[in-house]
Amino acid sequence: MRLRLLSEEELDGDPARCVELELPPQRTEGGELLCAAGPIRISPTDVVRLGIEVEQALAAIHVVAMRADRAWREALGSWHAEGRAAIEASSPDVPLLVRVLEALRGDDSAPA
Repeated sequence: MRLRLLSEEELDGDPARCVELELPPQRTEGGELLCAAGPIRISPTDVVRLGIEVEQALAAIHVVAMRADRAWREALGSWHAEGRAAIEASSPDVPLLVRVLEALRGDDSAPA
């Protein structure tokens, strides 16, 4: 984004709109390049309003992102607790563990 204060010769009889705003080309998700029609003439008040609105939009996005992060962390904690409870509630398969341990030891007398 580029802002430029117009010279007196460029005002064309409209001194209220003395700021030129030019937006850079943007790429779409498909890779297509979108270009703005050209520079836009706005007033200094519009520049201030634009800045305030951008700040408000970013603050709202931040709030939504923080809520989503908190909800995800709570869900993750819940899933972790449920998984741990499920593991602790089940009894281990002792014969399977014995076979695994004996196989790891290389014990030839392990049952097949």
